[in-house]
Amino acid sequence: MKEFVCINCPVGCRLQVFEESGKIIVKGHTCKRGETYGVAEYTDPVRMVTSIMRVEGKNSPVPCRLSQAVSKKAIPEVLDAIAKATAPKGAKQYDVLIKNVAGTQADVIATANA
Repeated sequence: MKEFVCINCPVGCRLQVFEESGKIIVKGHTCKRGETYGVAEYTDPVRMVTSIMRVEGKNSPVPCRLSQAVSKKAIPEVLDAIAKATAPKGAKQYDVLIKNVAGTQADVIATANA
């Protein structure tokens, strides 16, 4: 059994998630979103990633984020790809800096002008 605090609404239900007879059971939720979150967090938890990236010809980096959440297992590979990349000088906020980073189907997006 694993325990989670649901983050889908302000209630913050304490979830107990376990597998029984091949089915994932979620207890402690007060809404359907809590049940969905519990199953997802138990089977394949995902997270949003924010970081910074070097900019070509500049000393200050540009902040960036992913276009969608990725599996927690993929985060080290994603951060490694961001660390090895360089944003083009003059990149604008919302520009895609890396498409399909680390094969996750998520893009790295600038969150400010470079």
